[in-house]
Amino acid sequence: MEIPHLIVSGDARRRGHAQGEYFKNRIHETVDFYESHIFRNAALSPDVVRESAETVKGLIGEFSVDYIDEIEAIAEASGLDKWRLYALNARTEILNTRMGECTSAVFRDSALIGQTWDWIKQLENLAVLVEHHYANGLKLVTLTEPGILAKLGCNNRGLGLCLNFLSSRHSLSGLPVHIVCRAILESMDVGEAREKITTSGTGKSSHFLVADRSGDALSMEFAGEKNKEIDIHDANYLHTNHCINSFFTSDSIPGSEDRLAQGYRELEMHGADDLEAMKRLLLHNAGETYPIHADYKAEEMFGGLEVGTCATVICDLKSNALHIKKGPDTDAPFQTISIS
Repeated sequence: MEIPHLIVSGDARRRGHAQGEYFKNRIHETVDFYESHIFRNAALSPDVVRESAETVKGLIGEFSVDYIDEIEAIAEASGLDKWRLYALNARTEILNTRMGECTSAVFRDSALIGQTWDWIKQLENLAVLVEHHYANGLKLVTLTEPGILAKLGCNNRGLGLCLNFLSSRHSLSGLPVHIVCRAILESMDVGEAREKITTSGTGKSSHFLVADRSGDALSMEFAGEKNKEIDIHDANYLHTNHCINSFFTSDSIPGSEDRLAQGYRELEMHGADDLEAMKRLLLHNAGETYPIHADYKAEEMFGGLEVGTCATVICDLKSNALHIKKGPDTDAPFQTISIS
């Protein structure tokens, strides 16, 4: 079964309304899942989540009124309180706990960028693809959780984005990572994305990997109240779920360093940097305790919920194509979306 794909156009409110109406049931399921399982398991009361959501609304509004309009239109069309959508868009920062085990990679010479999205099993069948068409000709497509403005993806200007979670203590003081993802995907090139990332504030712990069709690439780590860019010298570059910068450190996520080493061994063994090589890298799961492409397994920190590879995403920036595969089955087919 393919991931549902919705194309939206018009201003922010029209695009938000279209999402809320089309994905209404999925948005309700996603919000209910986070509130009844994830936030509750993290001992976050509804009052705390709602207070955090109000803070998030202010932070987003300072950055872009259009994002406020879109989020609130999604809420209205889906019949949910607006604060619940703000909380969903900042779920990473509100939770502020170890989660996810994604592996991202960029092949600069061939302008390919991709990653595994590892998260809770229930989100595999709720995830959606939203393609935005803007009046200025920009088109972007993002794999995301319904109701969240963006996650991974690419645009028709030849720019692609991957995201890795990092774990460190932080305040709720900067733009949430999923809102930053949307701003990145609206960028013309790596230079514009860099400017948006660096003006998004801190108060988050994640890694953004951005590339464009020229071969330029950006690796930026945020750990709490600090952020720093990593200089990428090699043609092929990988990142997992720990800080590579010696400037600061993040809390350990089991297997992160193992997966990084696996990835580089895979690249060294085969020496290719084409689409098939990227697929082989991201689907690697043979004989490893912490495989890059992971089957679902129960995680105690999430109350026994199963975590694994919900999706694998590869963006071909020269042809403006997104290749995506659902779930942890390495034999499942990829679907392709072109946004030229």
